[in-house]
Amino acid sequence: MERHAARRFGEHNSHAKLASVLSEDEETAGLCASCRHVRRVESGRGSVFWLCRRAQDDPDYARYPPIPVRQCAGWEVSEG
Repeated sequence: MERHAARRFGEHNSHAKLASVLSEDEETAGLCASCRHVRRVESGRGSVFWLCRRAQDDPDYARYPPIPVRQCAGWEVSEG
C-alpha cells in the first residue's frame, strides 16, 4: 500500500514540476511558450532556445526570435 501511495505522490510531483517549468517558460519566452509554431530546443548544457517554425516559409519571422516575445502577428495558440 505504501508503495502505491509513493508512486502517486511521485506522479503528483512530476505534474507540479512540469507546471512550474511551463510557467517559467511563459515568463521567459513570452508568447513563444504557448505558440503552435514554436519548437523548444534544449542544448546539452541546459540552455533553452525557441525555434520559430514560421521562419522556414516566411522571411518576416526570425528563426530564433529575441526573447521575450510580447507581440507577434503569427502567434497561434498551441493545441497541446
